Amino acid sequence: MLPNVPPKPLKEQVLDHDKLEYPLVPTSVTQRLKFPSELPQYFNELSTAKLQELARSPDLLQSYLYKTSNFDQIGTEIVESLEKQIEYTTKLLKNVKEDIVPQTDQINKQLEQFHEKLKKFDQLQVRMYDLLNKYSRESIIRAVERSVNDKDRDTKSLVDQIRSSPAEIDEAQLASFMSTYTTERQEYYLKLEKLHRLYEERVGGLETP
Repeated sequence: MLPNVPPKPLKEQVLDHDKLEYPLVPTSVTQRLKFPSELPQYFNELSTAKLQELARSPDLLQSYLYKTSNFDQIGTEIVESLEKQIEYTTKLLKNVKEDIVPQTDQINKQLEQFHEKLKKFDQLQVRMYDLLNKYSRESIIRAVERSVNDKDRDTKSLVDQIRSSPAEIDEAQLASFMSTYTTERQEYYLKLEKLHRLYEERVGGLETP
């Protein structure tokens, strides 16, 4: 009785490197190893007693096949294929060190610059909100009130200067006073009107004094 052997594959399986996501070995390096699936021809020359002995002892049969088959050649081909794969992988690693690593360093530097700019942006944003808070409606009202009071004091000061003048005022001085006083007083009333509008919450289109 002959030992059972695995059936011959229906179709030879060939590795397609083009379909691999990360091909490690190019097609030119790929080695297709063929393992014989049938008993060697010399088994037909063995006696029935010898075949029965081999059938009863799997270890003996395995040893016999190893000695009489081309497993040494197959092992050599496997080692050669692995050496070529190591060589190809080493080249890939070299390319990574020469190309990918510098690009990664450059990206990291750009990220550092980006974070610095982002930090500066956050600081400027905080400052912007502080400035906007200073120009809130209540702050604007207080600023306009101060401006109205200052302008009122300025116009009253002009009148006080004329009244307290020890010398007689001529027509030229009087005309100059009236021109200055009228201009200052007009600005006062404009600011006062703006203040009233702020009080009434009608602040659309108003400028900061």
